Amino acid sequence: MKLVNNLIEGERPKHEVREMLDKLQSNFNELEMKHEAHTELKDNDHEFEDEQAWLGRCHEDFMDIEYRAKVYLDMFDERKGKTIVDGKGSSTTNSYSGK
Repeated sequence: MKLVNNLIEGERPKHEVREMLDKLQSNFNELEMKHEAHTELKDNDHEFEDEQAWLGRCHEDFMDIEYRAKVYLDMFDERKGKTIVDGKGSSTTNSYSGK
């Protein structure tokens, strides 16, 4: 997650942020599957609850960085003054130069 954050803070190209976000999503999905298998082995309710709380914190951290990355990706074209497609087949040139 730090890598994605560092790419955003360093204002790296859109494709680099997208690639790392995709890898992070894949890694988080794998973590969830492994965590589920691990918690199935827990007999103690307290340990199970601790494990679930840990995964909950991981999920919150992931959602925070995912949101931040998506905002960065959405704003990337606007900051660079490139053509943006509006999803309806139309495009406009945005001259926004603010950060």
